[in-house]
Amino acid sequence: MRIEKWRSCLVIGLLLLVRMVAAGQSGAKTEVPEAMSLNNQGVSWINAGRYAAALELFEQAIRLSPNFARAYYNLGTTYYHLAQYEKAVTTLEKAIELDPTYSAAYNQLGVVFADSAQFEKAEQAFKQALSKKADNPVASYNLGVNYIRLKDFKAAIKTLEGAAALQPQNAETHLNLAYAYSREKRYREAIAETRKSVSLKPDDSEAQLFLGNLYLLARDRPAAWVLYEVLRLLNPPLAQKLLQAINNGRLVIVSQR
Repeated sequence: MRIEKWRSCLVIGLLLLVRMVAAGQSGAKTEVPEAMSLNNQGVSWINAGRYAAALELFEQAIRLSPNFARAYYNLGTTYYHLAQYEKAVTTLEKAIELDPTYSAAYNQLGVVFADSAQFEKAEQAFKQALSKKADNPVASYNLGVNYIRLKDFKAAIKTLEGAAALQPQNAETHLNLAYAYSREKRYREAIAETRKSVSLKPDDSEAQLFLGNLYLLARDRPAAWVLYEVLRLLNPPLAQKLLQAINNGRLVIVSQR
């Protein structure tokens, strides 16, 4: 028996508002106030899903303040949401040119590369993000997920263990770490991480199903039966799939998202 695949989700960085802050924080104190206001309005439009409107505001902010790294970052993120990946890459690289220490921009660049299946470039971008800010939990998580996509499960385990230490309340981190453990046949560790994930998100029926699969891989049928009873209440169709796996010994494939 083997698990074919599991979900692995990349996380984009936060869109950045700009406030008047102490010197030393990139692109904050020296920007034209009107440009800062336009940037912040653009973030509001992004959060409302109005990407075209946000795009125009970030472009206006950049025209007023050509060295505004955060506006370039937000503009690049907007291009990403619009699936304009080439423009996203160019714009994010400009943000990094203006601020070479910009960890969030490197992370977002990695997300763009990963979502366009350029996983080696994504790996380098995520590593750069972590070189600028070693305790960046988003970049650490994304690098681990990227290693899963590269099928380098040992590297994924090491990276996701670090991400879990940085953000122990992140259910997806524990779940992807569990998947990496399972691909290395470290089933007990995979079970422990999946249990952490479902304790954080008890209504995640796919994670419950994955846990049932892991119990079968660990030859713990009684525990799989317990999961079946849980799933009967939570998601009857998935419970039926787990029941079939228990009866015929073939694991359920959960589609990657």
